[in-house]
Amino acid sequence: MSAAPGLWSYARERRVDGLSAYLTAMTLGAVAVSVLPGSTRFLLAKEALLTGVTGVWFLVSPWVAQRPLAYLFSRPLLEGRLRWPPD
Repeated sequence: MSAAPGLWSYARERRVDGLSAYLTAMTLGAVAVSVLPGSTRFLLAKEALLTGVTGVWFLVSPWVAQRPLAYLFSRPLLEGRLRWPPD
C-alpha cells in the first residue's frame, strides 16, 4: 500500500485510507530526512526521528482518527489479505 492505491481509493470513494496515508507519509518523511545534510551523529539520529514520529502517530491516532493505526495494521493481517510468502 502506498500513494497510488491511496489516491485511487480517494478518487473512487472520496475517503482517505488511513493505512495508505500513514505509509505514504512515512515514505515521504524518509525521503525528506535522507536528503538532509548533517554530522555523523545526525546520520544515526535520522532513523530515530521517523521511529519517534511513528510512535507518536500510534499514540495519538485513537483520539484523532476514526480508526486507530493499530487497527488499520492488524485488520488486513487478520483477514488474511497480507500473506507471506504470497500465493
